[in-house]
Amino acid sequence: MRRKITSLLAFSAMALTLFAGVGTAHAIAARTKVFTFPGPGACRTSLQDCLGNAPSGSVIRIAATRVDQDLTIVKSVMLRPVKGKHPVIGGGGTYRI
Repeated sequence: MRRKITSLLAFSAMALTLFAGVGTAHAIAARTKVFTFPGPGACRTSLQDCLGNAPSGSVIRIAATRVDQDLTIVKSVMLRPVKGKHPVIGGGGTYRI
């Protein structure tokens, strides 16, 4: 009987941990700001302006196929391509995302 209770408690703790993790992931996703370059507002003119106006932790989706700009990134952001695009970022060097 003691073994069944211990197993049940371990399973309950694991299920609670997984459930709490899912809630945390949704909360983080809900707070993440997503920008698209080129897009509206600051993301209309340059990727650097888009980076400058995006808060740390944001996702910037690149819809352009080529970005010929020197970039300075001083915060934690994620650069992702828009689905179906393979952007190339060129400046002093060339990098694919």
